[in-house]
Amino acid sequence: MVHWRRSGGHRLRSPPGTLGSSQRPCCESAYLRTDVGRRWMRKRGALILLFVVLAAGALAAGSPPVTATLDNGLRVVVVESHAAPVVAVRVYVNAGSIFEADRLGHGMSHYLEHTLSDGSAKRTKEEIDSLVESIGNDSNAYTSLDHCCYHITTGAQYWETALDVLSDYVFHPTLPAEHVETQKGVILREIAMTQDQTEDRIYWLYAQTMFLVHPARYPVIGFANRFVETTRDDLARYHTERYVPDNAVVAIAGDVSAEEAIRKCREYLESVPRRPAPPIVLPQEPAQTAARRAVEVDETLQRAYLYLGYRTVDLLHPDLHALDVLADILGSGASSRLVRVVREERQLVDGISCYSHTPSYDAGSFTVSATLDAEKLPEAEAAILAELERCRTELVSAAELQRSKTQKAAELIFARQTAESLAELAGSDLLATGDPRFSEGYVERIKAVTREDVRRVAQAYFRPEKLCVAALTPKAPEAAGAVGGGAEKPETILRTLPNGLKVLVQRSTASPTVTLCTAAKGGLRFETAETNGITSFMAEMLTRGTRSRTREQIAETVESLGGGLSPYSGRNSFGVQAYALREDLSPILACTADILMNAAFPEDEFEKQRQFTLAGIAQQQDDAATVARKLFGETMFTVHPYRFFAIGTETSIPQLTRQQVAEYYAQYCRPNRTVLAVFGDVDPEQTFAAVEKALGQWKPAETEDASPLPEPALTEAREARRERDQEQSILYVGFPGVKVGDARRYIIDVLDAVLSGRDYPGGRLHDALRGRQLVYYVHAWSEAGLDPGAFVVNAATEPSKTDEVIALIKQLIVDLKSVPVGEEELSRGKRMCIAEHDIGLETAASRAQTAALDELYGLGYDDAAKYGSEIEKVTAADVQRVAQELLDLDRCVITVLAPPG
Repeated sequence: MVHWRRSGGHRLRSPPGTLGSSQRPCCESAYLRTDVGRRWMRKRGALILLFVVLAAGALAAGSPPVTATLDNGLRVVVVESHAAPVVAVRVYVNAGSIFEADRLGHGMSHYLEHTLSDGSAKRTKEEIDSLVESIGNDSNAYTSLDHCCYHITTGAQYWETALDVLSDYVFHPTLPAEHVETQKGVILREIAMTQDQTEDRIYWLYAQTMFLVHPARYPVIGFANRFVETTRDDLARYHTERYVPDNAVVAIAGDVSAEEAIRKCREYLESVPRRPAPPIVLPQEPAQTAARRAVEVDETLQRAYLYLGYRTVDLLHPDLHALDVLADILGSGASSRLVRVVREERQLVDGISCYSHTPSYDAGSFTVSATLDAEKLPEAEAAILAELERCRTELVSAAELQRSKTQKAAELIFARQTAESLAELAGSDLLATGDPRFSEGYVERIKAVTREDVRRVAQAYFRPEKLCVAALTPKAPEAAGAVGGGAEKPETILRTLPNGLKVLVQRSTASPTVTLCTAAKGGLRFETAETNGITSFMAEMLTRGTRSRTREQIAETVESLGGGLSPYSGRNSFGVQAYALREDLSPILACTADILMNAAFPEDEFEKQRQFTLAGIAQQQDDAATVARKLFGETMFTVHPYRFFAIGTETSIPQLTRQQVAEYYAQYCRPNRTVLAVFGDVDPEQTFAAVEKALGQWKPAETEDASPLPEPALTEAREARRERDQEQSILYVGFPGVKVGDARRYIIDVLDAVLSGRDYPGGRLHDALRGRQLVYYVHAWSEAGLDPGAFVVNAATEPSKTDEVIALIKQLIVDLKSVPVGEEELSRGKRMCIAEHDIGLETAASRAQTAALDELYGLGYDDAAKYGSEIEKVTAADVQRVAQELLDLDRCVITVLAPPG
């Protein structure tokens, strides 16, 4: 179920197997989107996303939920929160894939979710799309094992429109036959592409090992051979049966009156006729009498993926709370048992986590997951099971128990920061338990868990004959070789077209897909205060119309391929990313070429994009983490454009003209400034020929590179503190950084790992600050750029502890500069760097973007190949020297965003 509860490091905001699909023309696919961040930016992006969920202060916790039941049986819950002019409207329906009865495995729930917004009794698809766009376009949907959810978040003045349009197409769809058929093609391609998603593959292998008869074993998206049998009539019949008022919940939260919201729900929804939903009795899983194991070998993989666990209980079982505490103790954070022993001390895994999944139906599970070297699978499994056995025979410590309880209490606060999260919390609680305040009672019951309770549930559920193990693994390497496993490295070929376009092609047969990524110099370095946001705006406009295609036609072309096409922009570059199945290289390449060469910047689309951008800028002010990051950037950089955000400002965006943006495009979106990477299951010679045919007529232009004002040298410490109405204090400690090609970049990565654990929470900062429960979160990272960037330490803490945390961060830096790191700590840091690097380059999409950016930035497209060997050269003396050179506390920047007082 969708729920805020976090166990062992997993925030269960979506249950395993949940699929999302956009209500806009371009669907979110069932596999991971390509990452638009470069290696050194990936952690920063993850951090920002984490803080979007965790940062306190974006919204007040909200008033107690108000509920009502309409005459037709539909339940409504409203949570008022007037801290920001935002309202979230969500419709939940008990119509997930486990309720498909005799059509299990057909993916019917997900298929229906894809088609509902394609037309209603009142509106065509185009009218629905236009109406949703007019209120901000923040609309989406997802399907899980037990329910579907349709949601819109918008400005307070538009919430009634959001309720109107959701009510209309969720309960009164027309399911136009042509759109149903189009979505069938889209979903078939999604099913094919899930084979490129290791997390999906290992999870469903695990689920099908654990559950022999329960429908939780079937993928939400379905099996291709069953899915193709589904007809429009099947969807209409399923809608009639499941989409009934008694089976639904409407949740509304934000800047809205509960009385008015309930009145409007009656107006828009009480006319939906009341019909009983056919009762569905889920099959009872037979007792498990022996351990089960499933291993799938895939020679193209670089790492092995392990899931092991036990069947447990549902959401309303009294053992829920002790199981959640146990999951925290075992797998939440660097001090947890599995992380400390299996990863850090014994070095058997790259990453490890643990969660207790307790859904509203009887298919709960307690799971440990890990990524690791395939050769270490047997030893790692044994080590994990030994730690689980300890929990059966020994009491956990009082400190471990208290830490888990503190985390749980804090997590409820963190989960109530936005209108969307408030609606999600109340709506999912009401749907699953009948109590919109279930989560509050959950925390109180967590407080009552004892050490004996934790041991009791471990004894009850961690039984040898109940164990289920699933592994997805490459063949073990025949001999020790280069870092990254035994798989052969695909060859990358570089050629330059007569117009100056650099083309990289890499053939990899691991998946029948192809990824395209362009990278061109641009971004913040080319902007001023007056033009801030122009690169991002221009990039977004690329897909909003060309000389021969409208925005809708571009979206329909991409959607019909089951692919994706999206722009990106950042501090140093911009570009587009596209993906499709290998047989669709020609049409996805043609569409990509069209937007690069022939963008038209239609007036109506230009003004729409301006409004979307201004809305995004306004929303930044609702998020404490973003406000804190902006304060740091403006303090760290006083004249250099790195002080800006890519999206622009409320001052610059209204001043942008169509002519300005078109001229920027004409100047900087040129082949002689661009690198194109085509990676995947392609024939290199045919691909080069196809690229030259599609982009050979793209005209080059003589343009000068950006020469932004250099940032003046920081000669003394600089500090800025700002007050904001929020719960926590968010602080930064930063230092002048390096360029992307700095010879010290490998040493900086190891320094980062020692200090804060790279992509995983850990290192000295985490151990010292999180270990003393002084911070909610602490991390460090290097922001390199084409101009010198920054080295940053970021933490969130209670306001009263701000200065203590800053002092401890400074002391840790002094220690790092004063005494060389130990050999074991250095070795562990190197392994973190190499594992993160290898995992980050596992997909064709990530390799394509890294190669394109490396070539663009002058590092060479094959720079990533030497990463492991360069990391291994780093010595303790190197780390100490670079720390002394970069981390000068007399030339640092400190910023604090905290509540008044």
